[in-house]
Amino acid sequence: MIAYAYLRRCQDIAGAVIIDVVIPGLDPWDEVIHNPYIWHFAFHTIPRLPELLVQGHQAPYLDYFFDVLAADPARITPDKRAAYARAYASDDALTAGFDLYRTFPQDAKDNLDGTDPETRTPVLYLRGAGSGGDLESYARGLRSAGVTKLTTKEIPDTGHFIADEQPAQLWNAIQEFIATAASE
Repeated sequence: MIAYAYLRRCQDIAGAVIIDVVIPGLDPWDEVIHNPYIWHFAFHTIPRLPELLVQGHQAPYLDYFFDVLAADPARITPDKRAAYARAYASDDALTAGFDLYRTFPQDAKDNLDGTDPETRTPVLYLRGAGSGGDLESYARGLRSAGVTKLTTKEIPDTGHFIADEQPAQLWNAIQEFIATAASE
């Protein structure tokens, strides 16, 4: 999301990689936010409530997402899970994490304001094959927003947490993209 926001405002980068995320305002945004299985988008936007309910329960809360959204939850090892729980241990860290979701309505407006030109910056959009959703619908959303040099790739045998589930495949896809973008 951040890479896309930067990309549409600045033309000073050689390329961008967007990994397994829906961009607020771009297709299939409406479909995603209305999907009841993605309930946490709405829950995280409620002021103070998620912090109240999650504080002290970070590990089981995060475990839920790892177990549901990973192709093989065992790939997100106990050490990795503990590191994520520690990262969200403080009240401020939890609020910062939930605040990301609280900005989505404004992000969607900003992403749709139509004042920015199309970008010719090469963009790689990666998705886990087990993440759900149609890769082409995400690509259509980016193209309709003016991304003219879009490459897409599905990483096999992974869910939402590509960096944890298939780090070597992720790095290979990024390296391949960099080499291709550099040669253009």
